[in-house]
Amino acid sequence: MLISLKTRSLKDYESLHLILTNYSLLPLSYDKKKQLDKWCKVNLLLISWKAQWADYAHFTPACYDLVSSLNNHSPPNIILLGKSGSGKGTIARDLERNLNYCTISIGDMHREENKRGSNLGIRIRSLLLNNRIDSKEMSKISHTMLRRKLKIIVPSERPVIFDHFPTFSSNIPYMEKLIKEFRLTNVVVIVPDISDSESLKRLHSRIVCSSYNCREIYNLLTKPPKNENICDTCGSPLVNRIDYTQVNFNKKISFYRNVTEKVMHLLGQQMTVYHIQNLHLLLQRYVF
Repeated sequence: MLISLKTRSLKDYESLHLILTNYSLLPLSYDKKKQLDKWCKVNLLLISWKAQWADYAHFTPACYDLVSSLNNHSPPNIILLGKSGSGKGTIARDLERNLNYCTISIGDMHREENKRGSNLGIRIRSLLLNNRIDSKEMSKISHTMLRRKLKIIVPSERPVIFDHFPTFSSNIPYMEKLIKEFRLTNVVVIVPDISDSESLKRLHSRIVCSSYNCREIYNLLTKPPKNENICDTCGSPLVNRIDYTQVNFNKKISFYRNVTEKVMHLLGQQMTVYHIQNLHLLLQRYVF
């Protein structure tokens, strides 16, 4: 009942907080009342900061659930999906620095094998050139590479971020095998939600570090480097990752609508999927 309650004014939140602090009025467990009370306090804090409406209007109980799980002594393993420019790379790096996460980017792994010129890299290049990126063979290759990576990570007991994997619905059975083999518990899907127009604006202003070992991401509008075209972290030159023409962007949005959303729907039948607006703001204020 309270989870679906939509309050929008300071008076509403204060009233709800007053009820929650009087535990005898609610037929709920003590732990649940404490959770709801904390969620209410979070919303009160947002309003007390006089944040702009866009900053807090979409901070829902789902946001609180996510914040609580990330602040837990055993944070969840994360499948990170979303539109291009939604901030997935920045969010992953922030989680690595602040919560000791380890990010596995299947795209980076493919590029690394390709750059090394290994037999696996040659096969990946062939599949890409023949537009067979969503083939069963590519799924098997990705599964092999992820197993190799997880064998190193899992013994360290660090939580894992799967950056945009599963990419296709054909990848999901292989993801399930990994979860079962490595006994990955509490796996959730996080989707930083942004509009199409915001995605395009961010992509046009995005630059990245040219060093493969760094790959720090900057945005000329929201996160510019201290020195023009120089990475703050390692001092390497900054480059545009791709030419984001309107045609290219339309293809990316089409891929998100037709492929990624289908993956999210299928994953949602097995695990929790968090669609969060202003995710970076949420993490900065309540997690880091």
